[in-house]
Amino acid sequence: MIKITSLNATPKFTKDIAGVSEEIKTSAANALKLLLTNPQANSLRLHRMSGYKPPLWKIDILPNKSWQIVLEIHGEVATLKRLLTHKEADRL
Repeated sequence: MIKITSLNATPKFTKDIAGVSEEIKTSAANALKLLLTNPQANSLRLHRMSGYKPPLWKIDILPNKSWQIVLEIHGEVATLKRLLTHKEADRL
């Protein structure tokens, strides 16, 4: 069972979030709050991306799964790597 107690943001994530609409920023903030309280919540759809070492994970921030946050998990710390559309995240 995954437990997240803190978040760190990379400069790239900070740049990504600065360039999106207020709606996406709010949705991202809500998803990150949920990640801290219940990482296994169905609405987040936390799932591991294949082919990455160290492993990368994704969460959905909107119900239609059109935006995702890519992160690394080390112990109980999640490092936020990117905020991308689903299509962009699939091309990483």
